[in-house]
Amino acid sequence: VNHDFLGTVKEVNGNEILMEVRNQFHTGEELEVMTPGKDNRHFTVSSIIDEKGMTMEKANHPMQIVKLSIPFEVGNGDIVRRYR
Repeated sequence: VNHDFLGTVKEVNGNEILMEVRNQFHTGEELEVMTPGKDNRHFTVSSIIDEKGMTMEKANHPMQIVKLSIPFEVGNGDIVRRYR
């Protein structure tokens, strides 16, 4: 199975994360989080917020930092990806 590497978790604040984007994704997509030592977990992107606090439909700028809500615990350095 092929996956697209979408980014890494840079900061965790409750159920919100800051993620450094590597490949584009959009709201409504189901993504997967890889945490060392844990099973991979899935979530649906409910919103994407940029550095200025603006809501975006799509994260499409490599190296951009975006805020996502994730309904489970993740850690710094966790990898976010998508099935292709």
